[in-house]
Amino acid sequence: MKDFIYIRWQAGGGCGHTIGCGVTVQDISAESREEAIEKIIDLGADWKEKLAADIADDGDVEGWFDDFICDSGVYDVSSDNEFRISEGILYEVKSAMGMKPILKKKLAEANAFKTELLKKAAEDLEKQQYEALKKKFG
Repeated sequence: MKDFIYIRWQAGGGCGHTIGCGVTVQDISAESREEAIEKIIDLGADWKEKLAADIADDGDVEGWFDDFICDSGVYDVSSDNEFRISEGILYEVKSAMGMKPILKKKLAEANAFKTELLKKAAEDLEKQQYEALKKKFG
């Protein structure tokens, strides 16, 4: 099984041009790129037969077609979709690693350095005060 990431960008920059709004990220597990693409399209191999059977029940071509498209990934590019995408990119993940432990370790290092800086700043202030008092009282 391979891991893929599918990123979709909503046309027009999303909702009110808020950073990140209108961007979706989907994690996909598949045996191949082709299978990942089929999962994104989300129609199924027999979609034509299913659609034709549903239409045969009541003759509502427009209604059944719209339902099929709206429930699939291809609706992302439909002009009928007010939230259609401007771009969709599928990435295959070659390797991945958890970053939280690394970030926590670096934060601890940064906090330790901050403590050193605060200690040095306090010592420098004490030295300035000492020198001022020494100068004043000899």
